Amino acid sequence: MDTIDHKAVAALDAAAARRRVADLDVLRAVAEANAANITQRVIHEHIGISQPTIHRMLRTVLENPALLDRTPTEVIDRRTAGQISDGEMMQVLLDWHFTFGRVTVSGGISADAYETGSWDEIERAYYRGLLTDDEIGRLMERNKDALAQGGTVCVNSPDPLRGTVAAQLTAMSVLGGPLHTKSERSGAGFVRAAAGDGGDGVVGVGDVGPI
Repeated sequence: MDTIDHKAVAALDAAAARRRVADLDVLRAVAEANAANITQRVIHEHIGISQPTIHRMLRTVLENPALLDRTPTEVIDRRTAGQISDGEMMQVLLDWHFTFGRVTVSGGISADAYETGSWDEIERAYYRGLLTDDEIGRLMERNKDALAQGGTVCVNSPDPLRGTVAAQLTAMSVLGGPLHTKSERSGAGFVRAAAGDGGDGVVGVGDVGPI
């Protein structure tokens, strides 16, 4: 069996996080410069990005201004990149007013579409190993009432969660359990999970694509 060099994997995670936050910082700087009536030629001279790419970036932001908003993913990435401490990240996330994903229901029938919420970013970060069991446990405890009312955990693999949180969520989501619901979206099962029962959102410079 192959062994994993966890130090090397952590270095990969840190490098990827630095790239994502750098791309976001560039996107914000370009948008701010444009808002200050700085020409794309001048932006190009200072930032070294081609004018067609700058144009695409600005068009993308114009169509979706929310790309510039701070997100839980960004906060976690900045910790992973070493820009903020564990405590600083947790303070921001513990004070965050999360939204929670749900399966759309129309006429009493669940639709195929799943409306994501900002809490989904916490789950994805945990699945990727960017949050520890203790960190997600504290976040679940802080948001346990909202999670109990309709927060969802997306199970994309037989056991995507790790450690004690995995055991807690597995126990809550067994068929017939108090928090079990059934829905399918693109092959993924969704189960409700409440913490109290015992237990790439950034567009990069190279990802804006043609307009």
